[in-house]
Amino acid sequence: MANPMQRAAGRRKGLYIALIVALFTVSIFWRGKLDVPFGNPARAAAAAPTGLNRVADSLARHSVLAQATDLELRELDLGDPEIAGSAIRLSLVGSRGVAITLLWRAAIEKQKRNEFHEFEILVDLVTRLQPNFITPWIFQSWNIAYNVSVENDKLGDMYFYIARGIELLARGDKINTKVDRRSNDGRKIGSPDIRFQIGFYYQNKFGVSDKVNTLRSLMQLSCIPPAARNPDLLQPANKPVDPVAFREFCRKNPQLVRRLRTKVNCARPEEVVQFLRDNARIPTLFKNGEELADRENQFPILPPPFPEAAADEYVTSEVGTTSRPMTDAFDAFNASRAWFAYSLTVVPPPKVEKATGLPLPWMSPRPDEYDAFRYRMPRSPALIIFRQYAPRSQSYLAERLQKEGWFDEGSYWDPDERAGAANRWFPGDREVRLTTKDADAPANSQVEWAKAWQMWNKHGEDNALVLTAGRRERLEFLAGGLPAGLPPDMTPEEMEARGWTAQKLEAMRALAFYDQNRQITNFPFFLESSRAEMDPLTVDARKRLWDADQARLNADNIRAARLYVEALARWREVLRAYPNFHRPERSDQTEEATYEFDLKLIKLLVDDGAVVARARQMAEASRALVPMMPDMARALTGAQGTETRADDFRLAVAEDEAMARIATEAVADVFPNKKNPSESEREVLRRVGQKTDALAGLVGAGVVAADPAAARRAASRAVVDGEFAWMKEFKEPPLVRDASGNYESSAYWVNPNLRESVRSRLGLFRRAPVESAPSEPAPQQ
Repeated sequence: MANPMQRAAGRRKGLYIALIVALFTVSIFWRGKLDVPFGNPARAAAAAPTGLNRVADSLARHSVLAQATDLELRELDLGDPEIAGSAIRLSLVGSRGVAITLLWRAAIEKQKRNEFHEFEILVDLVTRLQPNFITPWIFQSWNIAYNVSVENDKLGDMYFYIARGIELLARGDKINTKVDRRSNDGRKIGSPDIRFQIGFYYQNKFGVSDKVNTLRSLMQLSCIPPAARNPDLLQPANKPVDPVAFREFCRKNPQLVRRLRTKVNCARPEEVVQFLRDNARIPTLFKNGEELADRENQFPILPPPFPEAAADEYVTSEVGTTSRPMTDAFDAFNASRAWFAYSLTVVPPPKVEKATGLPLPWMSPRPDEYDAFRYRMPRSPALIIFRQYAPRSQSYLAERLQKEGWFDEGSYWDPDERAGAANRWFPGDREVRLTTKDADAPANSQVEWAKAWQMWNKHGEDNALVLTAGRRERLEFLAGGLPAGLPPDMTPEEMEARGWTAQKLEAMRALAFYDQNRQITNFPFFLESSRAEMDPLTVDARKRLWDADQARLNADNIRAARLYVEALARWREVLRAYPNFHRPERSDQTEEATYEFDLKLIKLLVDDGAVVARARQMAEASRALVPMMPDMARALTGAQGTETRADDFRLAVAEDEAMARIATEAVADVFPNKKNPSESEREVLRRVGQKTDALAGLVGAGVVAADPAAARRAASRAVVDGEFAWMKEFKEPPLVRDASGNYESSAYWVNPNLRESVRSRLGLFRRAPVESAPSEPAPQQ
């Protein structure tokens, strides 16, 4: 018989076992592994038949599983889980943190030794072990796309690792994207930061990075079916390039072959074919010669179709659903635009005014101001900037087409226009002109600028970056005038003490955020620039400037000077028609570009015979008036040691001559074709007509030769050099002066102070400013 101590020990053991069994049983029910007896978590409290059922229902609703399901914290609720990754994580039990640390350290060591294949394997393991932690996906994808890629000398290898970085991040987006159970439209919720970074990689690596022309060409190759770019079909073994097949390839891919010749230095067809051969195995959209791969195995990889992108024909890259062939017309900016638009599907919507239902200018929402189950806030940048990246990519696309010479449907490229006999692509045909209109997917900057304007306009309306006059007046009325600054948050008691209403405070904050949001995003410039750039007059001016640049680069200075004059005369009319493009709220970009165009023309005219002769005459006159200036004349006649002074004098004459020629071109060829000329323009045309008639009288008297066009141009130049000399510098008659007596800078085509900064930035010598006032315009008749 056991003694009392043994019996007490037995009772304690029994009690401990009973408690363990009880706690274990309770934990099973509390964790939700088993249903609580008599409980139904979906049943309403009023529907429970007995008190026991109500208690059981409450316990069932507060189980760990029920709460995790309600808060969407289960692994299945966090995204698209990976079975292999889940198995690895479960096998590590509690040592996952240690394993991740060791793998991360090993990956860094592999990267330092340039063992990139092993590095990728370790990175893959790191991300599998913490799939729902966003930072590793973003950091390691950036590491591969930027740090690893630049370690490769071959651009094909660099391109491969950029693609690998983007593919890694796209896999992270898939794993962290889930279907919204709270909506019936199948909406998918994911990380806006991951989607934004994918778009940024496309935009940055293929848009503005080093070696951008080659990388951009490689990306276009990725979108062309391998069978259509097979180098063996273009150049069979041990044979010359097939002219028929090569011509057809150029016709279908005009942007690619133009860039290869003009930017990548593939001067001969054999070099183009060799480029295709060297890069035949790059990442691509296709799994074989013509058949598209699954979306996860494509590059460039695009987001899955989503409702907000119904009008975007580049994002449907599922097999069999591509609505437009992604060949020569497809660009990295198309891909970035699609991902930026996709990232906006998960951010909180803009604040809406209750009274009107219209978007209200506002700040980024606080955590308690949006549904955290349906929306995610990006870490950076500010939400108002985050929202504008999609239209910004569209503007980049239009700019890229513009810079490469594809302006409108009439734009063409002749590969043999200035080619030598050894580098002619089509020696038997001297009229080959490649156009995007004949390609499988036509594209030009005018069309893309029109899309950009639509996107910027919609962006402005959706985010209250554009307020109609009536709506702004209403907000000012509610706010009691323009606020001096951003009013602070106030409690109802504080507002009552000041005599304010919630509506008044909201209006005051909206007006403050309106100016702030427009300022930090530079929205007015982007909106107006896209509107101006799609204008046919702007397209015409851009085309002429492009042709002028090409003539200058080929040392055809006479033609280049003429084209610059024609282009700048029309460009000035663009600035007059779009004043907000000329001088937006906080950007000098257009004015700086305008003066850079002017400087190109001025440099060409410095050596013009008429300019040199005029400068010599002025120097001789100056020496006669001021005997202390003999060096000036000697410099213009070839004396040594005074080149700087001569350059200054000739530069001043060339600058005046350039402005005079531009104004003359406007008077002779631009003003007569305007539908609604201004009062000053009509006065100029009237005076030109009078002087032309006067010259016609001299023609009749036999003093000058009979040439009506030359007579009108001579009359235009006389008007510009005489009573309308203000046209060289000013947009309209400069009758307004500021408090210092100077003409207001807004009246100039280019602000004089800005000219100095542009010259300084370009490292150009600048003569000392000369005090002179332009001629006043003639009184209006």
